[in-house]
Amino acid sequence: MATRRPGGGGGSGGGGDGVQIRELDRDSEVEQFLRALDGVGEEAALRLMRAQLRTMQDELQATQNELKQAKTKAAALDKELKQSAADRAKLDKTMATVKADADKAASSAEDANRRATTAETLLKSSQKDLDDLRRAQKKADSQSGTLQVGIAWRCS
Repeated sequence: MATRRPGGGGGSGGGGDGVQIRELDRDSEVEQFLRALDGVGEEAALRLMRAQLRTMQDELQATQNELKQAKTKAAALDKELKQSAADRAKLDKTMATVKADADKAASSAEDANRRATTAETLLKSSQKDLDDLRRAQKKADSQSGTLQVGIAWRCS
């Protein structure tokens, strides 16, 4: 009974077709499959190979579906990342505007505070001058009244 082996014989699992299986688990599965083919006829070997092919096709389809789902999820995450970056840029711009407005308000408040302090100083100085003038006026009035009394007394 002749047996057929994929890849042109040799039992190594790789070979003439240039396909090289890199995973150790896959290599051992291929070796086990080839050993199972050694003791069966061509028709049975063909059925086993077709079954193995269907299994591999199912695995490939499942892997392709997982890849498609992963790509879809990655695209959604990429879109979300871009939206987050755009939102972040808007927030940064808003924060810069708010900071500029706050700095402007603080500067304006400092100016107003300095003007108020200057006005208070000027007011106190003016009140002191007014008090001095009132005292001088009182003194002048009292001296004037004394002078008038003196003049009136002398005239009489």
